[in-house]
Parts: sequence; C-alpha cells; structure tokens
Amino acid sequence: MLGVTAETIRYYERKNIIRPIHNEESGYRYYTTWDLHMIIRARCYLGFGFTIEQTADILESSEKTAGKPDADQRLQGEKPPADCSDESGHVSGQYPGKL
Repeated sequence: MLGVTAETIRYYERKNIIRPIHNEESGYRYYTTWDLHMIIRARCYLGFGFTIEQTADILESSEKTAGKPDADQRLQGEKPPADCSDESGHVSGQYPGKL
C-alpha cells in the first residue's frame, strides 16, 4: 500500500517512528492512520537526506508539539500530523541541526 516492506515497518517500530497497538492474545499489531502518516512523513524526511535517528527525533518532537493521540483516540478517530511541507514548500518541524 505504501511501498514499504514488512521488514521496514518493523524497523520503524524499533526506532519508535510508529507505535502500533499490540493485541496480547493474538500477537497481532494494529496500525492506525496515525501510523500510516508517520511512515509517510518518515519517508519524506529520509528522502530529504536525514538519518533515521534524525527522522525519529523530528517526528517525536512534532508529536509533542502537535499532541499525539493516545491509544483509545487512535482507534476511534486519529488526529493526523501535519504534512511534510506547507503550500510554500517549507518542511514543517525542521530538524534544528545543520542541513
């Protein structure tokens, strides 16, 4: 669907870019639209040349300022994060380090 492999999704999970909801009984992971947006944003930042660590930092700081929904909100109606860029093409939530 997003052009990423299961291995990439698990890698993003290990790097805390996405945090799927785990069903302890079945062992399944449930991905919400929030997770899909985070994957898309991560791919944008990686495409801009940021490292995976920088990307995780950017996304974590944007979650803090935008207010990441908790697990119950994520299941019922997520608040998606801002896109990678605005109408003028500027990247939102830019990494504070040098480019």
